Amino acid sequence: MSQTTRCPHCATAFRVVADQLRVSDGWVRCGHCQEVFDALQSLRQPVRPPPDGPQLAQEEGEPIPAFLRAPEPEAPALADEEAPPDVPLPLPAAQPPAEALPWVDEPPPPGGDEPQFVRAARRGAVWRQPRTRALLVLAASLLALLLAAQALLQQRDALAARHPAVRTLLQPLCALRGCTLQAPRDPAALVIDSSSFMRLRLDDDQYELRLALRNLHSHAVAMPLLELTLTDADERVLVRRVLDPARELGAPAELAPLGSWGAATPVQVPEAPVAGYRLLAFYP
Repeated sequence: MSQTTRCPHCATAFRVVADQLRVSDGWVRCGHCQEVFDALQSLRQPVRPPPDGPQLAQEEGEPIPAFLRAPEPEAPALADEEAPPDVPLPLPAAQPPAEALPWVDEPPPPGGDEPQFVRAARRGAVWRQPRTRALLVLAASLLALLLAAQALLQQRDALAARHPAVRTLLQPLCALRGCTLQAPRDPAALVIDSSSFMRLRLDDDQYELRLALRNLHSHAVAMPLLELTLTDADERVLVRRVLDPARELGAPAELAPLGSWGAATPVQVPEAPVAGYRLLAFYP
């Protein structure tokens, strides 16, 4: 018996049979818009038109009126002398009980027998469920929060220096991670305003290094290290030394915004024909 269903995408109605729905578990493809949908959700029984004449055929299980019944033939009456004597009939032989057959569950049809468009529609229906979409939105929100927290911790020093209001947010995060807030290391903010390297006395190996550092940015930066390289007249390296201003020169741990710092320190160079020098500020 055919039934009717309606496509939820284009509202086209067409007939389907129970065998088709049983094979594909109710999934069909619309012949008008080529969309796959579940036909069981909009399945309808067809409406039969009323008959033109009197309904003679009765539905199964309904009683037939007496005036429509065919007359039953009467059995011929037997004469008294023709009546058969009362003879006992033999009882039928007892039949052995039938052996009960074991119940075997039929294996479900393999997935390969299911049409490809039905499998694709099932997968699409799972991802379109409200519960699935809500879980995806929740997972994406959590991942976005974790990414934002990781970015904050990675750039915590620069953000705290440029935006003091963010420092109050970063301090609890650093307390959980066990990190500290320090002045950012920004080589582009540093410039050596002036420097000199000269011998204190002509008959001595003592030299003096003078320098002045300046911060070009409007936020504090960490104090850098200094690399001093001494060369001879042929630009060959004689001595290379790394100075830590915070430990060796008494410099602060950070340079103030748009601030400067200067120092002078003695350097001993035993028996070396020093003709030039290079001074570089860097972060390790």
